[in-house]
Amino acid sequence: MVIFSMVAAALFIAPRVADAGRARVHAARCIGSNIAVGSYLTALGSASVTCPIPSDSGVPHAHTTALNLYGHNASSFTARACVMSWSSFVVACGPRKGPSGTGHFNLSLQGNDLTQWKTGNQGTWFPYVAINMSFASRLYGLLIST
Repeated sequence: MVIFSMVAAALFIAPRVADAGRARVHAARCIGSNIAVGSYLTALGSASVTCPIPSDSGVPHAHTTALNLYGHNASSFTARACVMSWSSFVVACGPRKGPSGTGHFNLSLQGNDLTQWKTGNQGTWFPYVAINMSFASRLYGLLIST
């Protein structure tokens, strides 16, 4: 009976490694040229934007299953997941992807879109999202899921 109780306690009390982690990044944390930042980020013309991605033991970027970007004016918006080495000026990026349709959008980067975050020692590099926007495009924020 004691052994059963110890096993049951270990199953119900121990932290579950498979639990999903999530992190949100507000667009105001992003930097770039030709942009206006308020409650969301707006392109004042052709704009290149970089958004830092949090990466820690709760939400490690190397374990990301989906990166969702929320914005407006889908026809002129593209994004790709990138990492930068901490010891050199090496940058690696995944494929550029854009949402379809018009109006508000949720662009989801998954699978091969996130390969650079998971390749070799790049799990220890610094992750970010590189975004290209044109006039009047908006970025509200990002959601990272592991």
